[in-house]
Amino acid sequence: KVGLCWHAKPIYLEDHLYTKRSIPLALFAPLATIPGVTFYSLQKVNGLDELRTVPSHFLVHDFGSDFDESHGRFMDTAAIMKNLDLIISVDTAVVHIAGALSIPTWVLLPYTAEWRWLQNRTDTPWYPETMRLFRQQEPGNWHSVIEQVEIELRHLVTTKKRDHASLFKKAAHHIKTYDYLSAIACYKKILATHPTQIHTLKNLAHILRY
Repeated sequence: KVGLCWHAKPIYLEDHLYTKRSIPLALFAPLATIPGVTFYSLQKVNGLDELRTVPSHFLVHDFGSDFDESHGRFMDTAAIMKNLDLIISVDTAVVHIAGALSIPTWVLLPYTAEWRWLQNRTDTPWYPETMRLFRQQEPGNWHSVIEQVEIELRHLVTTKKRDHASLFKKAAHHIKTYDYLSAIACYKKILATHPTQIHTLKNLAHILRY
């Protein structure tokens, strides 16, 4: 479950090729070819019209016009973030909320990023454990940034699938040795990152039934 934010506030930084932070949502479409990934919009106000023009295979779930309205500014955003596995965003307030909540976040930065992101780094001292920086190598070239994000996201998904398979195998061993508490712990670890995994849910329900 990946949250996306692609459009920054239209201030002076958006007027210059070197500092422009916003990325056309359609450029993220290659990420939709990665199996097992679903996307959720964390965008507010600016850029929402782009949801209607993305390729048909690129589905981004939207939370409607009441998003962050009834419950206060960023309240819905924070609640949704806590249920996502990863945030991919341009340089906006969204990344700082995610950082404060210790949610894994990938920040996509223009060629000349703001001072807070320092220089020549893929990490940040502000959120050292959960945040990665993907920087433009050429002014205005977001294609290479998205290509790198796609590579890293594919690797992340593959790693998670491998971890899930290992946990599932361990759970089966625990069941054979009648160590049901350990089996339940394995299943819960899988469901923490993949709550709709049907085989895990069935096996866990079977154990809990008895």
